[in-house]
Amino acid sequence: MLVISLFFTLEVVAQVKPVTYSNHGQAIKTEIGTFYSNKIHEIILSPDATFKFWSRPSTSCFLWRSFKGTWKKDNDTLYFSDEYQLDQDDVTATYRKNNRQSFFIDFRTDKGHRLDNKQIKINYIYDYNSQLPNVPRYFTLTANNTLEIPFKDIPKYHQLTSIKIEYQLSDSLKRLDYLTTNQYVNLRQHDIPNIISVVFVEQPKNEMINRVTKGVIRDGKLFIVSTEKSVSKLKDSGENFEFEDGYVLEPEID
Repeated sequence: MLVISLFFTLEVVAQVKPVTYSNHGQAIKTEIGTFYSNKIHEIILSPDATFKFWSRPSTSCFLWRSFKGTWKKDNDTLYFSDEYQLDQDDVTATYRKNNRQSFFIDFRTDKGHRLDNKQIKINYIYDYNSQLPNVPRYFTLTANNTLEIPFKDIPKYHQLTSIKIEYQLSDSLKRLDYLTTNQYVNLRQHDIPNIISVVFVEQPKNEMINRVTKGVIRDGKLFIVSTEKSVSKLKDSGENFEFEDGYVLEPEID
């Protein structure tokens, strides 16, 4: 291990400028501009042993993404290490459907504690293509922490895509979520099931995920060959890397 560590140190010291490997993939030309894939397009190695992965699918910087971490080299193999945090959802919901012509929503906490606050704010969210504005409403929960909303009381019900809830769980804790089974909160695919059980998670957990991406230099190109990461107890919603097939070292600019 001592020999390898010294090798890594010498590699970093010898490099005085960042180097960039790039591959933007196949260009997609349209009437409104040129686009590329959502994969990683640039791999930048800095002398301080840090790296950046850049994805630039268009000229608009709003679509750019970057990831950073540390790198090390062993002969022709590069190891890129980064980490990201997973956060447990602080609101969960389950759905089912019956013939009732109303939404019936019940609320509770994951620890079964009493909900002292009976006031809740709701926003009706409509399909984006309908151009309808969100409609806010305020409701009072029953003693059993339930809420019933007849379909006929919801403006433009047949354009409804999601129900946004805002609830003050305590003086310092607020819970916000969108109730829907549509893939997007503002694109309608189907009716929202009308029986909804909402659980407020009182103390959401979090967890750090460590990820190592391995690359190999062959014939002057950098190829990414694998990515491994630690196993999570939480739902892993972290963004996965996708790479182009081989990256070319860009010439240095003086």
